[in-house]
Amino acid sequence: MSRFDMSRSAKSLALCLTLFFLLVWSVFLMFPTTSSAPPVAPEAHVSPLHDNLLQVSHPLGRLFVPHPPLPATLRAHDWDTLARGNVEDRSFLVFLAGIINVSAYPKRIYYDLGLRDYKSSLKWMLDNYPAQFDEVYGFECNTGTFKDEKDPRIPEGGAHYFIGKCADTKDGENAVDFPRLLHETCRMQDFCVIKMDIEGAEWTVLPKMEEKGVHSLVDELLVEIHFQDPHMAPFGWNKFGPQTIEDGRKLLNHWRHDLNVYTNPWP
Repeated sequence: MSRFDMSRSAKSLALCLTLFFLLVWSVFLMFPTTSSAPPVAPEAHVSPLHDNLLQVSHPLGRLFVPHPPLPATLRAHDWDTLARGNVEDRSFLVFLAGIINVSAYPKRIYYDLGLRDYKSSLKWMLDNYPAQFDEVYGFECNTGTFKDEKDPRIPEGGAHYFIGKCADTKDGENAVDFPRLLHETCRMQDFCVIKMDIEGAEWTVLPKMEEKGVHSLVDELLVEIHFQDPHMAPFGWNKFGPQTIEDGRKLLNHWRHDLNVYTNPWP
């Protein structure tokens, strides 16, 4: 091979290598493997990526949690269970703290709207919820049903009870503006659980929470939805309405999918 041919071959090889490295570099720019940008902090309550997925802002990063299916009755697994008189079947409940580790949150706060008596609501939650709360706020409209049992699982000074006061949307002689109180007592970085059983007032309190923007403070919502349905007539639910069970499903799914709050019915 002449020196001319060797020179031409060398130039061709150099050109090919140059084109190859340019191609590799362009691909690298299009699909970077690393980023020099600082990590993005978790956002609170953003839209879910899937109809049944909740995006949780955890202190250690973003987590994706599936919502359990809604029970057909919004109170029990099925109508037969209700027909047998078990109107408070809680076996279907799957708590958020049973799915994620909530110990990393600075504070865990429980709000019980509708204490009734100590055993049926607050004690049941303390017995069954898979995490310990640092503070408890309780509301009960009636003055003669709830008795503070000084439960040792609630830290000293951590219990705040409003007896004879209904959780409402404005302050009054017998009412507390719950959206305001939630705003004043809970921070975005806290883990907030709300159980709501307020005899139909959920249809006004929940929209007001959304209007005031405090829904973004809520990590888990357990709400008894009151509606009018023939199946519920034997239990005295004829007084509720005009909302139907379908309206109840829409409300729960709105909080689940539109507001991105881990939401389940409370029986």
